[in-house]
Amino acid sequence: MVDLVLLVPAAIGLLLTPETVERQRFRLRLQRLSVPAEVRGVFVRGATAGFGSFAVAGVFSSVAPAFLALELGRTSHALAGVLVFILFSGSILGQLAVSRLSDRPALVSGCVLLVAGVALLGFAVGTESLGLLIASAAVVGIGQGLVIGAGLAAINQRAPVERRGETASSFFVVMYVGLSVPVIGVGVVANATSLKTAGIVFSAAVAVLVLVVLASLARSD
Repeated sequence: MVDLVLLVPAAIGLLLTPETVERQRFRLRLQRLSVPAEVRGVFVRGATAGFGSFAVAGVFSSVAPAFLALELGRTSHALAGVLVFILFSGSILGQLAVSRLSDRPALVSGCVLLVAGVALLGFAVGTESLGLLIASAAVVGIGQGLVIGAGLAAINQRAPVERRGETASSFFVVMYVGLSVPVIGVGVVANATSLKTAGIVFSAAVAVLVLVVLASLARSD
């Protein structure tokens, strides 16, 4: 019910937003997924970092409550909700900050914060620290907002106008794969070993992924 109520102002805002593309005729069809050659380098870097950030968001949304209950003895549903709230609030702040930066510095800053955030997450899991877990949610959230905002801005600026839709759609498909598939992997590792081991392995994997993006950005200078 809350979601439906929140959709009302969103729908009004969408209707009031001026259209930037002249539409010849209305056609309802499936949007194909494609990335133009001229934006593939930017797309790969932005989508890879975004994949990692959404993977962390997925873990916080689905696995963090189990960690709180099983490892920290905190069974409060409100606390689990607060963790997710902190992460997504940070993401909003990060996306707002993108407008004050160009896309490249924003992407670099987002990647640095993501690495710091997953490092905090790994230490939080290893030491069973609630404080570090909360800090990691805030840092990862801001990093996610910067990465997503910068990646999407760079793609929209460089993609041909007539292909922005399919390019942006491809970007978000990668994001939502990151939101779902890594969580399943964490569950498999947790069942085979322990939730703590799975959390540490996951944190290390995301850190390596984002560091690869940072290295790629450094080489492209």
